[in-house]
Amino acid sequence: MGELSPRILATNCAGGRIRQGETTLFPNVVPYSQYAAVATFSARHWLALHDFTPRLIDNLAAALRYVRQVYDVDGEVQHCAYNISYLYRSGGSLPNPHAQIFADPYPTTMMRLQYQAGERYWSEHGGSFWEAPIETEERRGERFVGRIGASSWITAFAPLGFNEVRAVVSDRETFLDLTADDAEALALGVSRVLSWYEASGYNSFNLAFYSGPLRGAHYFRPHHGDAQCPRS
Repeated sequence: MGELSPRILATNCAGGRIRQGETTLFPNVVPYSQYAAVATFSARHWLALHDFTPRLIDNLAAALRYVRQVYDVDGEVQHCAYNISYLYRSGGSLPNPHAQIFADPYPTTMMRLQYQAGERYWSEHGGSFWEAPIETEERRGERFVGRIGASSWITAFAPLGFNEVRAVVSDRETFLDLTADDAEALALGVSRVLSWYEASGYNSFNLAFYSGPLRGAHYFRPHHGDAQCPRS
């Protein structure tokens, strides 16, 4: 990204940008949140899905570093997400492979609905809204894919996208709780899902990864869904 990309304010990041592996993270000039950021995967402007190797951990790790730095500076920031819309069929506006990081004092509508549903489920059932389907699917063996570290992977009973695969990180509440091992497990799982999409004849995808409110939410579990985009 050189010197053309914007810099993070010195109070948030002394270096102006976060660099990790091939990833460069910098502020989004068209922000979707108070602390919106972009994290590029590579200097290459196009990647096949098999090119999203487990080294995409660098991208996710940079995003998690950024969220921690923002929260250290501004404790009012409670709501964050990590999103990818790759190539035009996914709704992406640029072919360059990158992730969008959302960090804001106020939740999106989807975040608010998830918090409310998770808290209500915990109150009524005494357990996690996100871990319950994992347990059910593993017992039934219908949609359970497997486990990688603390993350469990299933296909969706009621998918939001085509060929959706979901992952839940057990015993964590927010992005601040995720360890380096958690990030590595998620990166490996996503890479395998994307390779499956490519083998099925697709080259674009959406990913949404949500955190609970950063002050902590006993009822929440960080989770994400991957979905491929239909052929035109």
